[in-house]
Amino acid sequence: MAENLTRRGILKLTTGSAAAALLAACGGGTAATNTPAGPKATALQGGTGGQTAVPAVTSAPAPAATAVAGSAAAGATKPAAAASAPSGTTTAATGGASPTNAPNATPKGNVLYWQTPYDDPTVLDSKYHDEWIVNLKKVLPNVTFKEEQYAYNDMLDKLRVALRANQGPDAATIVIQWCPELAASGALSEINLADYGYKPENFWPGALKSVTWNGKLYGIPTNNETMAMIYNKDIFQKAGLDPNKGPETWEDVKNFSKQIKEKTGKAGYGMVAKLNAGNTPYRFFPLLWAHGGGALDEASDNPKYEKSSFDNEGTAAALQWLQDVYVNGWAPQSSL
Repeated sequence: MAENLTRRGILKLTTGSAAAALLAACGGGTAATNTPAGPKATALQGGTGGQTAVPAVTSAPAPAATAVAGSAAAGATKPAAAASAPSGTTTAATGGASPTNAPNATPKGNVLYWQTPYDDPTVLDSKYHDEWIVNLKKVLPNVTFKEEQYAYNDMLDKLRVALRANQGPDAATIVIQWCPELAASGALSEINLADYGYKPENFWPGALKSVTWNGKLYGIPTNNETMAMIYNKDIFQKAGLDPNKGPETWEDVKNFSKQIKEKTGKAGYGMVAKLNAGNTPYRFFPLLWAHGGGALDEASDNPKYEKSSFDNEGTAAALQWLQDVYVNGWAPQSSL
């Protein structure tokens, strides 16, 4: 744990890049739709019930988002910040604390940070992450920052185990609906956007909702992921559909898919249904919410996350829609 670090003090020292002020995410870019193998696993330092890490360990100064309320400065074991952003939300990249590259030798200590790995070093997330690490080494030369990376499908379970063993990280970049669960279990520390130079109006309301539990904020949303409906005008024309008018409802999508199959022999809807912890649910949930369903009550204005919505009429209708499209051959049979 870091020593001699104050919440506001470290924020003033380490915002050399946007990543320093925005240490939280939706799905980690490409990691949200894949299960990267990552580097070879090694034992997690300190031991957490026999779990193994997929580390890309780097020694560097501490990131800004690790010094928030209840963080290492107070000797806490809770992650300092965790965040997510639901589909269709975005976040501001402006309004943060003023950047500085001046080194400051006063803060000293150790900070542990978890995130999912980057498969491709050329993607922007990876590039800016690496630049951020280099800057932190210059800004806080006497603070050791250790990063551990875990495969997307493994990280939540590892967090659950590590936190119960009092071996959790000081900060973590986590995914969409993990935040309410971890906050409800007492694993996260409450944060104040003002400490990072932000205001609620810098974010879409849905983004902040995903990192809120019982009216309190536990993370900063950073990633934007918006689902888009794309259609092929040439195929529409061959199927006798208006190529200049796409579907307006899910019922339209079903009917258009049926007509495309009957007129052209092609599958009309590109269904995503293969088992995958990231890509598949992100494609399914817009359909689910549109029919009034949900996993819990995450689509409501003030979600409580207390009761499952998988057995309601809206969820049943969404699943019936998928079954109709698939069984009738209006989607590729390779979808599963």
